[in-house]
Amino acid sequence: MNMPDWLTQESDGNIHLTDHRVSLEDVVHFYVQGDSPEMLHCRFPTISLATFHKAIAFYLENQDQVDKYCAAAAATVAAERAKPQPGPTVEEMRQRREAKRLAQGA
Repeated sequence: MNMPDWLTQESDGNIHLTDHRVSLEDVVHFYVQGDSPEMLHCRFPTISLATFHKAIAFYLENQDQVDKYCAAAAATVAAERAKPQPGPTVEEMRQRREAKRLAQGA
């Protein structure tokens, strides 16, 4: 995909609006759900309305590639969420036990 200057692709592959944390996936998601450029601007007021118009035009012109990118990004997120989450360390458990003991006045 040929990136315009108002989109930035990070080394990990994530694409976001340049100088913002809003991702291309976010824009596409809300657009596909029915948001207009004006509604997107209301959601993310620090980004110009013109940028949302450009992002939607970019999506429509590169829909197959962007849809594949969004599907891959969603799969990565799903895989990360499916991983077991680490529990508290022994030290954290000791601190919790001590805090509970102090709260009970023991």
